[in-house]
Amino acid sequence: MIIVLTQCFPPRVGGIENLISNLVLQLSEKEKIIVFADQQHVFNDTIYDQSVKDKFHVRRISGLKFFRRRKKIRELEPILMSNEIKCVIGDTWKSFELSIDLINKQNIPTICLAHGNEIIYKDNKHFLRIKEILNKVSAIVCNSDYTKKLINNYDLNKPILKTIYPGACNYLEIKEVPVPGVDGEPILLTLARLEKRKGHQYIIESVFKILSQYPNLKYIIAGDGPEKKFLKELVRKKNIEKNVIFVGTVNDQQKKYLFLKTDLMVMP
Repeated sequence: MIIVLTQCFPPRVGGIENLISNLVLQLSEKEKIIVFADQQHVFNDTIYDQSVKDKFHVRRISGLKFFRRRKKIRELEPILMSNEIKCVIGDTWKSFELSIDLINKQNIPTICLAHGNEIIYKDNKHFLRIKEILNKVSAIVCNSDYTKKLINNYDLNKPILKTIYPGACNYLEIKEVPVPGVDGEPILLTLARLEKRKGHQYIIESVFKILSQYPNLKYIIAGDGPEKKFLKELVRKKNIEKNVIFVGTVNDQQKKYLFLKTDLMVMP
């Protein structure tokens, strides 16, 4: 049996959600899987969990973050002591923060995934907190050599360190669904969470500069996040609302449509 600890899981939409759910689906073909996931929306979570119940089991943990994390440990402990667990996989170091000592006490191998954002240096206290947890896991799987370089900055002495690039979702069988306002020549697209480090601002600045050459250009921003208000205001100030379109969160059918229509995917 393999346990997966995650804060990011369907029906929530996102890159990590896709990665973890596909990892679980593939592992479930050969192993019994239990996923400990945060509860986001009771109704939607239940529908998703019912749809996959023949492949793997999902245990949803609800409540405020402080209590939710500790409740997850209480539910996890008896399963760890069953002597049936081959491995525990965590979506980030955060999922191991309260559980790693308990897991190591049972001598169960652990694999921590590293994506980049959650290990970027913030301050010394945060740095030492991450280092302590990562030094206790058996292995770390990085999504890129850049992420591996960030991990190396922690000067760890225990875990095996590997780079494994995320796979791509198969969209061949998915029928695209149109997204309004996606027309232009050329069409640029950024599909990502709207946060500062994704670099939307720089693309908007560039779009403004090249409109004299490409007056019919459309820049499509797909996704949502804390930078949305700032980016919309920036577009308004530059008076390029007809060239920059915010389409919000999109599903897989809409993603396929966007990729088919787009001339260039941009994400600095």
